Amino acid sequence: MLPKVSEDFVQYVWKFGLFDKVDLETNFGEKIEILKQGTQNSIHGGPDFINAKIKIGDTVWAGNVEIHLYNKNWQEHKHKENKAYNNVILHVVYYNEDVKPIILQNGRAVPTISIGHKIYQSTLQQYLKLFEGKPSFIPCENLIKDIDDFIISNFLESLLYERLERKVTDIEKDLEYAHGDLDYAFLITLFKYFGAPANKDAFELLARSFTLTQLLKQNLSKQQLESFLFGLAGMLNSKNAYALKLQNEYEYTKKLFKLKQFCKASQWKYAGVRPPNFPTVRIAQLAALLYKEPRLFSKILEIDSIKELKELFEIQVSEFWLKHYTFEKESPKISKNISESFKEKLIINVVVPFVFFYGKYINEQKYVDKALNILQDINAEQNSIITKYKTLNFNLKNASQTQAVLTLHKSYCSAKKCLECRIGYELLKAK
Repeated sequence: MLPKVSEDFVQYVWKFGLFDKVDLETNFGEKIEILKQGTQNSIHGGPDFINAKIKIGDTVWAGNVEIHLYNKNWQEHKHKENKAYNNVILHVVYYNEDVKPIILQNGRAVPTISIGHKIYQSTLQQYLKLFEGKPSFIPCENLIKDIDDFIISNFLESLLYERLERKVTDIEKDLEYAHGDLDYAFLITLFKYFGAPANKDAFELLARSFTLTQLLKQNLSKQQLESFLFGLAGMLNSKNAYALKLQNEYEYTKKLFKLKQFCKASQWKYAGVRPPNFPTVRIAQLAALLYKEPRLFSKILEIDSIKELKELFEIQVSEFWLKHYTFEKESPKISKNISESFKEKLIINVVVPFVFFYGKYINEQKYVDKALNILQDINAEQNSIITKYKTLNFNLKNASQTQAVLTLHKSYCSAKKCLECRIGYELLKAK
């Protein structure tokens, strides 16, 4: 009796030819030879594989292949009524049941083959270990030691590009909103990360509440910038003397630039957020940073070393915030400067993707290389996920590798997408 598997697995087996192709017969008893499995149709509707080529008897057929677990799935999925399946030349199923003829919408009968009993045993056994085994940190936790370090290293390199390319999509949207102004688009990306995760949306809305020109005109002092940003954030409804002072300045600016209020005080989240990460503290830090360097991205393009990048994010918040986390309550005096760990996170998650994007945007490889080199110059990140992968013999020395591993974990391991993973392929291919 065949073990239970998913239809995705059967498609995977067909795609990579992980089954014995000797003495294949159709349900009509005809000899069949697979000349070309076809290309998996992962985008368009219709058959699972297109442009296949098979030989049935003495006749060579070219067309599409549909794959199911059971023969009855053809009828259940109503393929007989769909013209898109009229070019199907072969129906492939996993279970070797009493199959009935498959009829297309145009009336043509299609042969079926069962491959469940033909799948290589090593492939099937590894699949069952991955998907049917006891719950673990990642599906291949007890198998990955068998994978060559060179394969893992190459896969991590491609995953890093995958992660950066995904971030490029978000940056492109910000740049479109900024009408091509790279400095403003960078600020939008920066603001979002300053608010992440709890206040990411609110910070993005704040960044989109002003133009870069308006911001630059507020660059007379930290206090002026605080008035501008806290006012737009809707946070100046306090009776605190400093808040009232900022409010008075903001009322003048609001009338001068005819600013519209998009943010509300109720949008900002404090529950579950550590005080150093309160949105009030983050806005005060942004005001100090923008006072120091209003065109941050232009400045970043001039910098080549990690040391200089970190120095760019060295700021001193205004005196009021040394004794406050919010406008309402005074607290013991403590530095609210950007921490070393947050500087590295900003460089990894904001600076690097934007420099990488810029290199792609202007077709200059040196900026792509610069982005990758920055990651290699930063020590490996430290968190519970990274620590666990290190116990699985992942040799992670820098942020380039840890960023790739975080992509591996989120996009493949946690989602159990072993059939789309290079490591999964190495485990499943026939021994």
